[in-house]
Amino acid sequence: MSHCFALNGNANDPSCDGIQGIVSAYEQALHSVQLYGPTFFSEIIRKASDLASGYVSQDVQQYHVLLLLTDGLVNDMDKTVEEICRASTLPLSIIIVGVGNADFSKMDFLDSDDGKLRSNSTGRVAQRDIVQFVPFNRFKDNPEAFANTVLAELPRQVEEFFRTQGISPNPGPVVDVNDIQITEGAMGSGLPDFQPFNQGSQQQGQQQMYPQQPQQSYNQQGQYQQQNYNHQGQYPPQQQPNPYGQ
Repeated sequence: MSHCFALNGNANDPSCDGIQGIVSAYEQALHSVQLYGPTFFSEIIRKASDLASGYVSQDVQQYHVLLLLTDGLVNDMDKTVEEICRASTLPLSIIIVGVGNADFSKMDFLDSDDGKLRSNSTGRVAQRDIVQFVPFNRFKDNPEAFANTVLAELPRQVEEFFRTQGISPNPGPVVDVNDIQITEGAMGSGLPDFQPFNQGSQQQGQQQMYPQQPQQSYNQQGQYQQQNYNHQGQYPPQQQPNPYGQ
């Protein structure tokens, strides 16, 4: 009997689509799986190590995170320590969240913040600290502090692994400024609206820069007069010509 199985029931493709996919797989598994002890970590850590054993290079940069939720003590501590020491050379971090009121003192031992973890069975020493343990009850009323504590050591662990491999971060993607679009929400209030440049706006701009000059004409008596047109070619109301004459 194995304590390591695919939560979605598909051993060939145990992947889930996002967080909601994990929640759905967990809810579905509750109908066919009975939650019971003992608690074994070594098998699932070995499985995660196998997944993280892929090729890593300057061009192929990938890192894995194993999240373990537990409500009890680890019953295969020696094997778990051995698997953690083995996984410490891989692009892998392990986050353990203790749920409930059990004695999680041994989890702090796995965290090994005070020194490198050592396997009693083989004498293997962990190359680096890859475990972070967080008791959920301590942060259950503060989700933000819980999230910060869960992820607190992850950036350092990722950096430390790639540094030991002589791999530096690749440059970020290059963004063409012509592809940047400014939306109304991003512009904020109080800023002018930008209109696409076209012929109509060009003509309107020219009219504002160069007001139309009054047209000159002569009346029947040969006297000079000005006829002011607006920009639409219409007479102002007070200068409308009399269609009936004088």
